Amino acid sequence: GWITWNADVYDTGAFRVPPPEGAEAPPLPPPPSVEWVTQAATEPALSDAALTWLAERADRPAGAHPGLSHDDLHAIVHHPVHGADVDVTAALLHPEAVYLDPLFGDFTGRDAIHAWLADVMPKVGRVRFDTIGPTLFNGSCSAVEWVQMGVSADGDALPMMRGTSVRRFVDGWITYAADYFDTAVLADPAVAIAGRAAGSTLGPDDIARYRSPVG
Repeated sequence: GWITWNADVYDTGAFRVPPPEGAEAPPLPPPPSVEWVTQAATEPALSDAALTWLAERADRPAGAHPGLSHDDLHAIVHHPVHGADVDVTAALLHPEAVYLDPLFGDFTGRDAIHAWLADVMPKVGRVRFDTIGPTLFNGSCSAVEWVQMGVSADGDALPMMRGTSVRRFVDGWITYAADYFDTAVLADPAVAIAGRAAGSTLGPDDIARYRSPVG
């Protein structure tokens, strides 16, 4: 019966820009850092319908309605294996779905989202998302808080960033996806070290390819 956790999630990266040329400004403080307590991963149970769809997905017509319940969609997108498969994600997206990402920008349409994910996800390296709170789901929307961990070749996991993901479901489709995290932490040397240890090859050019030019 108590509120035990309250958080506003936003991106401070936009504020951490160099001053105009010739202007002087004091150095910025480091981004806020918290030692998050993560939870043991729990694999959501997949229904017979979800398992059948996953097994037969490659043989279904491209763009076909999944024919799954929102409970099934929720279980698949939060599954540690199937949820990381960009082809599975794309098959669950509504043709006019939107995806919001603070680093790469906003994407509209299943094809655009799929192309972006297929391009960047293999470059991210070995990462996993450890939850730091309950996965919330009300039948039409899910939200989960996580810490992205970079996993080295030896299996050591180093924290990179904290974030929150939201997914919305309408008529058996994923219609909206948004990931919220603070891009300012990407300037932290510890995050860069974790990324390299995880085998990440993602660079500024990969990001600039999707960001709209300013002005």
